Amino acid sequence: MSSRQFLPRVRSTRFRKRACRRLPSPLQPTTDLASLPAGWTSSDSAFSCAGVAGGTTCQLPLTYAPTAAASGALTLRYTYLNNAGESKSGSLNIPYRATADDSILGTPSPTSLAVVTGTSTALTISFATNDGNPASALSVTSGAFGFIYTNDSGAVKTGTVSIPYAATP
Repeated sequence: MSSRQFLPRVRSTRFRKRACRRLPSPLQPTTDLASLPAGWTSSDSAFSCAGVAGGTTCQLPLTYAPTAAASGALTLRYTYLNNAGESKSGSLNIPYRATADDSILGTPSPTSLAVVTGTSTALTISFATNDGNPASALSVTSGAFGFIYTNDSGAVKTGTVSIPYAATP
């Protein structure tokens, strides 16, 4: 017999890192959806999203129906687990503005005219909104004191100014 030594054969095994695929992370709002600012509502009183991952979305239904002029920012806070399994939180702000459906009024000064034939009297028409909010793009559209404008809500409106007058000889 030969004096050969038998060594066990060892295979080299390489471990490949597999891409760690986590399940989608649950997303939960921490803002109380029943206590949103005036005019804001959600049809989901207990919203939760089973998971957010590439290609998936979660949608929180929100409605803004103000009953008065207002502005501000709706802040929504939420929590989730990141891809390392750590608890995280975040927030987003939704700026909003509700305006009154204002109108422009034209006021002549003097409010009525009584002039003698063959003379002239100066007249001034002042235009202002009925609620103090801005309006834009005011222009006179006819010689009979018609005008058009865009109100603070973005609606195009028209109006007229009446001036009672009398001419005497």
